Amino acid sequence: MDFDYSRTKIYEQRYLENNRARIARALSMMNPEAQEIFNLVPVFLHYNHLAVPSYVEDSPDGAEVPHGIRNFELTPEQQAYISSLSGSAGYYSIISRDESILALYCMGSTSSIGQGPKSDIDYWVCVSRHMSAEKIALLEKKCEVIRQKAEDRGVEINLFIVKEDQFTNPQNDQRTDEESCGSAQKLFLLDEFYRSSIYLGGQKLVWMLVPREYEKNYSQYVEGLFRKKIIKREEWLDLGSVGKIPVDEYYGSALWLLYKGIDYPFKAALKIMLMEVYSAEYPDTELLSILIRDTIQKNDRYVPEMDSYYCCYLKIAKYLEQQQDPQREYLLKLCFYFKISAGMKAMADSDIRAERKKLFYRLLKDWNWSDRELSFIDERFRWHINEVRRVYGILFDSMMQSYKALLNLGIRNNIKDSIRFRDIRVLSRKLYTAFDTSPGKIKIYNLNIGQIAAESSITFVEAGASGVCRNGWYVYAQSRMDRVMISQKKPLAFFPDLGSAIVECWVNGMISEKTSISVHTRNPILTGPRIREFTNDLSRSFPEISGKITNEDLLNPEMVRDVAVFVNLERDPAGELLKNGDENINATNIFSVGSKRISLIGSVIMVLRTSWNQFFVNSYSETDTNHCITDFVKDVGRFFHRKEHSLRSLVFFQYGKALEVYIRAGMLDVLEKIRSCINNPQKGFFKINISGNDYVISCNYQGLSVTLGDNEIPQDPQDVPEAVLNSATTGLHQFFFQEVVPGVWDIFNSDTERRIKVYRRFTGNIRELVLDINRHYAKLLDNESNRYVRCRQYFNLPQYYRVSGDGLSIVPLAVP
Repeated sequence: MDFDYSRTKIYEQRYLENNRARIARALSMMNPEAQEIFNLVPVFLHYNHLAVPSYVEDSPDGAEVPHGIRNFELTPEQQAYISSLSGSAGYYSIISRDESILALYCMGSTSSIGQGPKSDIDYWVCVSRHMSAEKIALLEKKCEVIRQKAEDRGVEINLFIVKEDQFTNPQNDQRTDEESCGSAQKLFLLDEFYRSSIYLGGQKLVWMLVPREYEKNYSQYVEGLFRKKIIKREEWLDLGSVGKIPVDEYYGSALWLLYKGIDYPFKAALKIMLMEVYSAEYPDTELLSILIRDTIQKNDRYVPEMDSYYCCYLKIAKYLEQQQDPQREYLLKLCFYFKISAGMKAMADSDIRAERKKLFYRLLKDWNWSDRELSFIDERFRWHINEVRRVYGILFDSMMQSYKALLNLGIRNNIKDSIRFRDIRVLSRKLYTAFDTSPGKIKIYNLNIGQIAAESSITFVEAGASGVCRNGWYVYAQSRMDRVMISQKKPLAFFPDLGSAIVECWVNGMISEKTSISVHTRNPILTGPRIREFTNDLSRSFPEISGKITNEDLLNPEMVRDVAVFVNLERDPAGELLKNGDENINATNIFSVGSKRISLIGSVIMVLRTSWNQFFVNSYSETDTNHCITDFVKDVGRFFHRKEHSLRSLVFFQYGKALEVYIRAGMLDVLEKIRSCINNPQKGFFKINISGNDYVISCNYQGLSVTLGDNEIPQDPQDVPEAVLNSATTGLHQFFFQEVVPGVWDIFNSDTERRIKVYRRFTGNIRELVLDINRHYAKLLDNESNRYVRCRQYFNLPQYYRVSGDGLSIVPLAVP
């Protein structure tokens, strides 16, 4: 190896010069409050003194709060701040004797062309590999105090504590949460850090001194620099090499980026396309971090190719051009446009703003966008549902294409997922709720794509099955329509039932208080005011549409949280009965009234919200052959678990004034009996007379059953633990493991219809079995025919639980 002293010193000089330029660029793009926080965060971490706002008390057992950045030198502004604190607080001086923090960096969009005045700032607080868990907890507490101080000033920051062996020691995985990728990606995260990091104090990055040709022999080269005393070990931070990223990290990274795509779709789409490019180059992947390091080492001044976002754009654009993929080229430009323009418009005039503006308009000229297209893009937060759906479709298709490419890379290389088992369950559940469809599920469009503008007018049009129409409801952004207009205008959407049509429009903000609502149907009772009453009742039932889902919620079976039942919106049998003059009316049993023993329940719409914040709508109508109340009861059982006590709210609404008191009392009585039946399945059954026939409603492990007369009531299997029967969930694949004796397991598999298969006395490796099951289902979901079915599923991977020895309880299965 060639340990060239002068070359190393040139690399060090250019690294530090580039770092100074990055700090200047970062500050120039911040508002005054962000500039203040940026300058003070190192000070807050360096000191733990009563006079400094970031002070945290030591632990009761005497453990000191870690603070102090190694070899940190305050800038004149920082020194003036500390002096002002010591004078005002009456202290002679404020001193930091600790140096627990090896180094402080920020990373991400800061200083790049993607940074805007309101961009958040991510900090890495680097500490020794030997720092104890107690000390880490104290430092986390201090970081939270600092984060809160920044928030009080209107600045969003995140501080991550990173041990120096975070990327070289496999035992140092973090848990996945909203900000941390946990075990989903390690070295790809290090790649992002190396290409975007800004050094703020402490030890400098030794990786920046390594020539490209020695990346594969990184450890030996770095050790040689120390051994030959070209650089001092105590001055440099070694986080490891990115030269050998294992293939099994590609899949975990894809899942994590899709997860981030739920809340930050354009940002995540850009990153997952980059991951696809990386996978296409495997095993000779050329990482952006290495490209940017090369550029820094070869240039003594700033060039655009040192910018992490611009470099990312160039690499993806070249790949998509080779792939001849114009739709995703458009998406790439869209992602890049949003990232650059948002920050540039809010920047104060400066040389850096002028430089960014010059690059921006050069790109626009290359893209050859029309004024109309630019106007459409700039109106992003006033898009209507059709525009949001169009862009959502491009985003989703692109992300899924990248995901499949990364999944196939793993399958070709027979990977063993490096992503931790707990993390893959959390990520796949979150992705399932956001992207997969299932019967009755309401699609909630991500408002970070664009704020959906409420329509001024909406018309719901009922259509019968024909050569040109499907049987169901079409939604138009028009006022009252006639047949000619219906044939000429393109609908916003189609739904199989009216309930789903109204709820999806309402939940996505298409209907506001000012929206004019019309209905085009042969049903005389369905009017605009009636639909308006329904949407008002929806608002009362679900005052908040979005709810926070915790990882623990996703690890546990999906439970029903809120239920709203809407009766007789579409039909009014009581009104028809009174209109026809039936004198033999005794409404004590609302399901068998009058001389013809008709049911007063003509239609039911049930809206559910679950613990995973999924909305489901199911609609039922009375016909000559089907009773809507029995269909409703069966479906209620499909959604609920036995002995489930998670229900927060159950509300009931009834439309039509005829016999209103009787209908309300009868339905509330049935709903209460259903709840009792589910909560007490051993004792829980009840009888109901519908149109003169007696039905028995009981609860078994597959839900509520409705049997006619004296027919046999379905029984539970005797050889399945009670906790399994109570936790089986419709629509999901679940595996329950019960240890019979040490190392020997009974496995109970519940499919999407709650049918249970039993596998006795398994003695193999649980981890290998779970990985094989996940790979099997991933292959099943990665099926081209999936795109041609109405309910597309890509992430419905199985759930895994451990059953207690007595069979009465379950917990998420822990797999090492």
